Amino acid sequence: MAVSGRPGIGKTSLVEKLLERMTDPVLLMQVSGGVDLYVRSGEGVLIIETKVVQQGKPLKAAGQVVLFKKVMEDWGIDEREAATLLGFESEADLKEIYFGLKPVGHRDANDRLRAVLRIAADLDALYRDVALIRDWLNETQKDLGAKTPRALLNEGSMENLLQVKYYVSHLSGR
Repeated sequence: MAVSGRPGIGKTSLVEKLLERMTDPVLLMQVSGGVDLYVRSGEGVLIIETKVVQQGKPLKAAGQVVLFKKVMEDWGIDEREAATLLGFESEADLKEIYFGLKPVGHRDANDRLRAVLRIAADLDALYRDVALIRDWLNETQKDLGAKTPRALLNEGSMENLLQVKYYVSHLSGR
């Protein structure tokens, strides 16, 4: 087996186990704190991306992220929908943020996160019950173009997110 790349690359045990079983040529490359493993097979190329986390450094998501995750659970919104809500194309980005592996990042995602938390705070002030809030999110609202707030949020546009935010603010008297 031919292994090329930077000498002294730190391999995880998963990568080491995979390398033991590989018979085709493999290329390992160090990429921003992780190891990418590319394996050719008869059906294409298998790409495995690993992340290196410093041992001894506890993983911790930011407080707003922890609150956002709790709100998503309360509202019955899965990770795919939550990723769309924050403007990400992939659940993987959201999972890394949840685990504290990376920050929310770009300004758009931060603005979206704050908007969702404002909606959650206003809905909590109005209904004070998670089940009632979840029901409201799934009810058609005449003032939202006969759509449900959840449907608007799931479309993923900042415009719809702000429309729901301002509507909830109006309902709560803010």
